[in-house]
Amino acid sequence: WLAHLQTTPRGWLAVWALAAVLGFAVGVATLVRKATRHGVALTRQPARGFTFALLPPLLAGALLSGAWVEAGNYGALPGTWLLLYGTAVITAGAYSVRVLPLFGGALVALGALALFIPTLGDLGMALGFGVLQIASGVYVARRHGG
Repeated sequence: WLAHLQTTPRGWLAVWALAAVLGFAVGVATLVRKATRHGVALTRQPARGFTFALLPPLLAGALLSGAWVEAGNYGALPGTWLLLYGTAVITAGAYSVRVLPLFGGALVALGALALFIPTLGDLGMALGFGVLQIASGVYVARRHGG
């Protein structure tokens, strides 16, 4: 909602970048808390495999984002982010609970739609990074203890 209210592409990008940083911080904090609670070392498999499967698509997304911003193609960002985050979730999901690749697939589908329907941008982002992310988190927390 806040990103959609921005009057400039840079303002829109700043809101989504802040949301990404906050989301990442919350994700890391909850991951560390859960690992500590269960006595799991984050430097061992499967945590290491999860991390190394997650990072390449996220890095690709960051690099493409820089290229899109440099080219002034802000409309490609939502699809790129959803598509590559979904890919990251699918690949990392091989080291986690079985529902994660399904969640990742839904993100990929939203990303593909957003790439070809640019007006879907903020709505697709809200559905993917909001609704789907929260729903999958609640599901994993209830079914798999966090």
